[in-house]
Amino acid sequence: MPNQYRSCKMIIKNQVNARERIQSENKLSLLCKKPEDELCTGNGRTPDLCANPACMSRVVNYFVERDVDGRIGEISIVSPILSRVYTHEQVKMIREISEVVMRIHKEVDDLEKRVFRPKCQNPTLCSKNWAEFIQKIKSDNFLSSDPIKAYIYLLAEKRSWSGGRQVCISCRKTYLNFLEGLRRILVNTTLMSRFLQLKLNYNENDREIIYSYFFRPMIVPRTPQTYSSESIGDFHQAEEYAFGPYKASILVDAGHGENVYSVTSLANGDSMLNGIVAEVTSQIRNVPQVTPKSTRLLSLDELLQIRNQEASKITRQRYPELPQELSSSLAELSCYESIGIGSISAFLIDDNVEEFFIDQPGAPIYLDHRKWGRCKTNVIPAFSELKKVETRLRSESGFRLDRLNPSIKTEISTRRFTVRASLDISPLAADGFHLDIRKLERSHLSLAALVENGTISSEAAAYLYFCILRKINIVAVGEPGSGKTTMINALDLLTPSSWRKITIEDALESIPQREFGKHQVRLRVEPFEERRRLRSKSREIISLLHRTPDLIYLGEIQTASHSKAMFHALSAGLTGLQTCHADSPEQAFVRWVIHHNVPPICLRQIGIIMHMKKLGSRSEHIKKRKVVRICEVKEDLEKDNGINFSSSSVQLVDIFRWDPVSDVINRRIDLFETPALHSIKEYEALTRRIFEEEIGKYKLLFEMLVERKEIDIDCTTRLFSEVSKHQIDMRNERLINLAETTKQAGKPLRP
Repeated sequence: MPNQYRSCKMIIKNQVNARERIQSENKLSLLCKKPEDELCTGNGRTPDLCANPACMSRVVNYFVERDVDGRIGEISIVSPILSRVYTHEQVKMIREISEVVMRIHKEVDDLEKRVFRPKCQNPTLCSKNWAEFIQKIKSDNFLSSDPIKAYIYLLAEKRSWSGGRQVCISCRKTYLNFLEGLRRILVNTTLMSRFLQLKLNYNENDREIIYSYFFRPMIVPRTPQTYSSESIGDFHQAEEYAFGPYKASILVDAGHGENVYSVTSLANGDSMLNGIVAEVTSQIRNVPQVTPKSTRLLSLDELLQIRNQEASKITRQRYPELPQELSSSLAELSCYESIGIGSISAFLIDDNVEEFFIDQPGAPIYLDHRKWGRCKTNVIPAFSELKKVETRLRSESGFRLDRLNPSIKTEISTRRFTVRASLDISPLAADGFHLDIRKLERSHLSLAALVENGTISSEAAAYLYFCILRKINIVAVGEPGSGKTTMINALDLLTPSSWRKITIEDALESIPQREFGKHQVRLRVEPFEERRRLRSKSREIISLLHRTPDLIYLGEIQTASHSKAMFHALSAGLTGLQTCHADSPEQAFVRWVIHHNVPPICLRQIGIIMHMKKLGSRSEHIKKRKVVRICEVKEDLEKDNGINFSSSSVQLVDIFRWDPVSDVINRRIDLFETPALHSIKEYEALTRRIFEEEIGKYKLLFEMLVERKEIDIDCTTRLFSEVSKHQIDMRNERLINLAETTKQAGKPLRP
């Protein structure tokens, strides 16, 4: 095997298909055994014709040496994870390049025999200049690895021979005629003619992007049905669905290995559609990224909207014969490609993708699927695209990203998707780049919807709603992705419309509620990853005392300063909704007391703790999120002064607990005797009958909404706004009646 193939193994497989242009054609499979070999020089050393010049050179040289009869009709480059398949039209362009390589080498050989004649006036200098050119153009990889670069080199050489080179007149004329002949040979290929039509500016750093216009492969996950030489599991297609301009296939491994999420665009494998996308992309890439009347950089949402409109306009004008739906999809693809997010756009707009990860350059993306859990994918972003994503996140956040501050966290909201992105670069990211993008719900879930999907029971939901109307503080704890934010957002939506609510977040995850007629102030502070924080979360929490909120929404409590500020606000009489990462309520207490140095006596201010959990074994691909526990803090006060500063003064009482056997969230104690109810009864005329009637009405209301399928956020929010208004009026009326009764009887105002 020649040296140029020593890190790859070539296999020819015969494939018969009556629908092909030829009755019997061969399939060339390049098994990439050692992508780390020094001959592989692409971005991340990806085995791909677009990204890796070495792969292009090997395939072209194979055609030069072996494809004598022109029978190869398909090329597959196979890596351990996936296969890149190049179709008949792309193979045809490869064959043209190989023919050009053979022809140019022959022309050079012929010229060498006749160029140096007695007419040459300076044989030494002319021979030296010619030898440099010959050495360059006859090198193994010059023409075969990058034909476009070779064409640009010929143009530069032609300009150089025209005036800059010190050669005799006779040789100059011979060389110029020869260079023009080589240029014509190259320009007659399909690849070069399309490149020149698109009027693209060639930059070696953008090689992969440019070649992807012509050689974008069809990605196929590596399965034993495709290549049986190395069994990696027994896959079968479990689901296939379309979204936007993409189609996703879920391949499940019966051996309980990691599932595969395979995504393809509608232009995959179609050279005509790829050409349209490339043409439109090149034209809209020049659309300014700043506002017309200022130097403000457009947000991603604004840029997407402007470029999508321009792409749609160009596509309709240039290709009026295309169906409207296809034209719109191609315009959307062009829009993503022009901004540099083409490789991750499918994951951004697929509502079934909850979170996706890029661990390092050259590594495939993997994700958490709403239905199928953790999946590996068939997408490996180019290094140039990762740099564009990095630049976009830096501009969207407005934060520093450099060696002194190598991490940023920001949220991005567009009409197509809303995400929270965390990015780490060197020196923090040892491999140079790490990206975690978490999808935020664009269609938020109501509390009724959470009852309907089994996250919480109707009785537990009724109890939480009863307590939040009495301004009992609620903290949701649990592992990442367990549904904490979804739950407190659902509770937040059910608060009375008259309440003044203030949110303080570093990444905006609360729901804007102006359309529901609610009073809401949303404050955004720098994340703790930002070293220079002018607006810290802890400072703004303390400042809440002078902003008179009825309810505070603090989002995620992350650091010791956050915790201390939260307990400071709670002890001053403010109540609200928070989330905290912890494996259990007890571990949340350990984190606050031990790690954040919060005095144990402060824990009495917590109120209600909801423990959320993401359930499902490895064999169960569908993960369920549940409220597995609702508990409260029970106070154990000393008799002498009612204050006990020791940790023994705080005990947790389970109010509701999930039973894994019956899959039911059971009530553990009498709800009228919970710690929250004891504090409520001190200031409200509440009897057991009144309490049970009110809780029963809320429980029935949730069950009716579920039964009637009226669980959308708009219906639930507006309905409970009316319920809360009516309930507050009734409670005020009871207080007035109680005040009059107790005044006449001369008794204290206590239930």
